[in-house]
Amino acid sequence: MWGEKIEMAKKSFLYCLKSLPDTSSRFNIISLGSLCESLFQTCVEVNETTIEQAINKVRGFRADMKNCNFIDAFKYIETIAGYSKLKTRVFVLTDGAIYNPNDCLAQVEKTVNARDIRYYS
Repeated sequence: MWGEKIEMAKKSFLYCLKSLPDTSSRFNIISLGSLCESLFQTCVEVNETTIEQAINKVRGFRADMKNCNFIDAFKYIETIAGYSKLKTRVFVLTDGAIYNPNDCLAQVEKTVNARDIRYYS
């Protein structure tokens, strides 16, 4: 993802961040590439400070993490969700260039069946 695609993804993401409900909600941002990196160590409460940190992080996003490994990210999300009693909702922002879509869908299906997780793309 580069150029206009990354800019559109960032705008969409900023809109989502600003729309998060602030009553007993928690969130995290996981960046994908050849590595899987999260903004926070764990999911954090939605508040002015954490949203501002997230906004600053998203504004600095660049398409420089090489190939996205969605499978590892979905496994990581399943692990995080296992420690929470809250519902987990995952918003996946991508340009659609996924090299192993069938494997990704199989992992999502496994995760959805194992935990109360919903994915949106």
